[in-house]
Amino acid sequence: MAEHPQLLGIGIDEQMAIIVEPSLKFEVIGEQNVIVYDASQAKIKILPSQSIGFSRMIMHLLLPGDKFDLKKRKVITQ
Repeated sequence: MAEHPQLLGIGIDEQMAIIVEPSLKFEVIGEQNVIVYDASQAKIKILPSQSIGFSRMIMHLLLPGDKFDLKKRKVITQ
């Protein structure tokens, strides 16, 4: 994410899944949660030692049934 902050990072546990629609919206299914990281507004710091730090990282912790819009980078509220 430090090298490509324009991309989203999505953490999916082995008991979880997302169903992505052609409209690039997805729904979370399973028993736990899915994490979405958005570094598009983050301040990224990389030291000469290759240690990486972030601030202002956006993180969404989504539960089963939650929906997310990949184009707008936002949780879809019902």
